[in-house]
Amino acid sequence: MLSRYKETRVEYENAPLGANDTLKVGDIVTVYLDVSANAGDRYLCIEGARPSCLEPISSRFDDPKKPGLLKVLGGLAVTKEERDTSTNFYIPELGRDGRVSFRYECVVVAAGQFTSLPARAFDMYDESRQGHSASDTLTVK
Repeated sequence: MLSRYKETRVEYENAPLGANDTLKVGDIVTVYLDVSANAGDRYLCIEGARPSCLEPISSRFDDPKKPGLLKVLGGLAVTKEERDTSTNFYIPELGRDGRVSFRYECVVVAAGQFTSLPARAFDMYDESRQGHSASDTLTVK
């Protein structure tokens, strides 16, 4: 399928969302997840919960030949899974520094006030080892 556009204009404003910031339907939001753990930790799941006003956009890091497997991420073999309410990343083993960062983009699809649940990271075989972020509220006009 071929799509033609007479005019395409992209505006970038990379700034953290403030407490009183309002989004508009059609805005693109970049979600950053930074995780610190013990070096060498194995089988971690990083779960980025999304409010219902956001839909994920396919990432440029996705490999079309192997859906879900990210191409390049600091030498780590990472699997990405997009669910209805979250974007999850699965890591078989953390590197020497014990840190990993993820970024994915979402588009705002609905107006209203929405709660963003905490992101969390946990050991897939021992869920008593886990951590989470804070929750937040998004306002969309």
